[in-house]
Amino acid sequence: MESRKLTMTMLFLFSSLAIPLFPQANTLTVVGNNSSKGFSLELIHRDSVDSPLYPGGNLTSVELLQRDLVLSESRSLWLEEEEDESSATVGRRLRDLNIRPTLTHAGSMYTVKAIIGSNPWTVSHLLLDTRSGLVWTQTEPCNTCFKHDGPSYRLSQSFHRLDNRHAYICRPPIFHRRRRDGQCTYIKRYRGGRYTRGALGLEQFSFGSKNDPTRKTIIHEVIFGTSYNNSRNMFSNNRKVLGILGMNMAEYSFVMQMASRRFSYCLFPGHGVNSHLRFGTDIVMPRGTVYQRTSFVTTDLSSLNYYLPWVGISINGRALNINRPRTAFEWCIIDSGASATFVIKSVYDAIEESFVEYYQRKHMRRSYIHNRPRNLRLCYDMRPEDSADTFPSPHVEFHFDGGATLRLGRIQLFYVIKEKGIFCLFMIPSKHRTLIGAHAQRNTHFVYDVSERQLHFAPTNSCGGL
Repeated sequence: MESRKLTMTMLFLFSSLAIPLFPQANTLTVVGNNSSKGFSLELIHRDSVDSPLYPGGNLTSVELLQRDLVLSESRSLWLEEEEDESSATVGRRLRDLNIRPTLTHAGSMYTVKAIIGSNPWTVSHLLLDTRSGLVWTQTEPCNTCFKHDGPSYRLSQSFHRLDNRHAYICRPPIFHRRRRDGQCTYIKRYRGGRYTRGALGLEQFSFGSKNDPTRKTIIHEVIFGTSYNNSRNMFSNNRKVLGILGMNMAEYSFVMQMASRRFSYCLFPGHGVNSHLRFGTDIVMPRGTVYQRTSFVTTDLSSLNYYLPWVGISINGRALNINRPRTAFEWCIIDSGASATFVIKSVYDAIEESFVEYYQRKHMRRSYIHNRPRNLRLCYDMRPEDSADTFPSPHVEFHFDGGATLRLGRIQLFYVIKEKGIFCLFMIPSKHRTLIGAHAQRNTHFVYDVSERQLHFAPTNSCGGL
């Protein structure tokens, strides 16, 4: 959707703090854009105490679930490009829950730490977004600025203007060559009238190692935007956000600037648990593990985003009979920015019917408590002998073109609410499209081979080391 003013996610949110990220670093790993070496980053969950998006430690599991649902719905609406009235409705629900993300970038799940430029004292929190391409940060001096706790980025000694090597990037509709000085400028518009305007340049990005604070990785000459004119409400009330880093398949995205053009992640189960994002040779595909493979497809919406050729669905090995399967199974989105999974309504109805039959055979009672989580239609009471790790669960298989199958079990399908003694199917019916969210991706190792436009994946009992 970059060609159609793409507004969709994994984003990098930048928060500047007056503390050193890499204290007394004495061992450097320098990875230029033309290098095939790899590096890894800690993916910080938005509900982790390490995250700038941390909501505080006083929320119950019900409140955390409600927050996940509202943020996921907000993100889904953004993806579906619904009318403004729908966005306003979600905005009211967010305010009711005292949650105030922007609808343009709401629902994003993971941040990483980085230093932008050669100033070692400016730490940035970056929110990973696989559905946008442009990397940009608010830059001082700016003509119109949004409020931010701490300094905005300033051009450093390692900054360079784009030269003729990058002429292929500076072209409409996103970028334009300014006649008076030859700079490559852009204006990027987002939902709700928000925008950012600036000029492209080259800068170094540095990343640290949690396990070894003396080691850091430096990526030279990353193409990114120096935004000097931004909507004052760009990130609403979040004053720790400084910009966005895109990770889709646009030629100017972060991953497309890496030599290997490959990245991977494996999301740990549990709320607020951090994971890892790996690039290049740091990607580990254990010997003996069978990885399935499917190709990303071009849709009428975009050739730049991670759409999968979804062809069918099964429960416990039995294919579901879906009305109008050609429209239901054309493609789906894989997106770690939303927590919940959204399923096209005709498919969701068939899943729910099959689950109801399954739990009737188990003699389990469906929960109809008046304050059960909104939008979750299917919840069950746990039996006395059940625990969060042992209650019975069917398996759902997403089938993709080429024979690949993504298998979802208890960990990926359900959200357990211990205070109420219930578990709920963490899927929401959708009018427009199917989106596989972060919760459904847990305990699965995903490897994005962007050069080959392929997704490799394999289930695992533990994401440790992946």
